[in-house]
Amino acid sequence: FDIQELRLRVRNALSRTKLGTVTNPVTNLPEGALLDERLSEWLKKDNWAMLHIRLENLDAFRENYGFVASDDVLKAIGLMISAVMRDDGSLDDFLGQLGPTDFVLVTTFSLKVVLKDRILSRMEQSLDYFYPLKDRGKAELLSKRITTKIGILDASQGSFQDLAVLPP
Repeated sequence: FDIQELRLRVRNALSRTKLGTVTNPVTNLPEGALLDERLSEWLKKDNWAMLHIRLENLDAFRENYGFVASDDVLKAIGLMISAVMRDDGSLDDFLGQLGPTDFVLVTTFSLKVVLKDRILSRMEQSLDYFYPLKDRGKAELLSKRITTKIGILDASQGSFQDLAVLPP
């Protein structure tokens, strides 16, 4: 086993016990009860849109490059999404972490496409930099490369008064 990886896992576990389930220990983004509370607040509004941002193949990346590199990817992606929100979103936009590879960005209906396009553009430009130079062009790694998928749900698609009725 890798001593540095073990040390980081222990540190992250200790951080989680101190913070409870309020923020993710890697990205410092809201999760758990705090995320649920903020999403419930947005559902009461008329003009909301949720972007579900999913990283695919992060497990394969973790297997090849380790826990520390995987955490670095998550931190960087959280920061990238936050930067897009700051540059192109509104002050009321909200970003949280749904799971180990899933983020949710809540914004207004009018900004959903702009934010989606900007996030996808930044991800496309940046994801290669997480891989060592020697691996960037390898054909066998292309199918396991980290990719980003974004789904959009908004208030016009139904009456969502509770988190339980949101589609998975």
